Amino acid sequence: FYLVHSIRQQVWDRMVSYNLSDFLDKAVQSGRVSHVGFSPHDIPETYQQIMDYYDWSFNQHVCNYYDINFQAGMRGIRQSALKDMGFVAMEPLMGGILANQLPPEALDVLNATGIKRSPAAWAFRWVWDQPEVSVAISGMNRMDHLEENLRQAKESDMPMSADEVAAIDKVREILKSKGPIKCSECGGCSCPKGIGIQMCFEMYNANHVFKVPAVSHHSYRGSVKNEGPIRGAENCDACGKCKPQCPVGLDIPAELKKVAEYFK
Repeated sequence: FYLVHSIRQQVWDRMVSYNLSDFLDKAVQSGRVSHVGFSPHDIPETYQQIMDYYDWSFNQHVCNYYDINFQAGMRGIRQSALKDMGFVAMEPLMGGILANQLPPEALDVLNATGIKRSPAAWAFRWVWDQPEVSVAISGMNRMDHLEENLRQAKESDMPMSADEVAAIDKVREILKSKGPIKCSECGGCSCPKGIGIQMCFEMYNANHVFKVPAVSHHSYRGSVKNEGPIRGAENCDACGKCKPQCPVGLDIPAELKKVAEYFK
């Protein structure tokens, strides 16, 4: 398995100019590689470009019950499954956050089901319940983590009940409601200067919900670049062209100003 990893638009354009498809063909023809895959970290349009570029065997993407609209989101994951690709789910626990940072009201929802399951197990259970998932990867540093992950994998043939799915949906709703910017994550806004509005808001909100400033700052700087094509909130000139696009009436330039100041 050969993974073309951590692709963003600028890197992708460079790869294409270097004849990536020829390189991959030769690697497969040589017998050194049997399956070629890709792992993007960019907007859905970039995901689509990459997906259509080559006869990929699999792809890898963020997949957890909180980030269903992040980057390509579950929509992109399902599109790749229609092309008969295998799928590797990364960040099933958001780097451990969904295992140890759920607020009490979210834990109450899970406990009300009567099912004795840790927050980490609930998160993995949701990932394994997605029919597109072939493999779930997780950073583990204790033996009990490994044993728990193996248990969840073994139970993956049994679909989640409607009550379990509803509980996870409610937990997501609780977590999203705690973000200070009330973005609906519809993906309908765009910026003439290329600012990744939804991505900026998602990272800002996630940091305020989960209190992980170091991780969020690294993620923000890795995802948005001042030279584009996905630019950071600090590039907003308050032109206001995005405001009519928001179905929930956000003052997007004002909110972007908060994001820019925060990550500065």
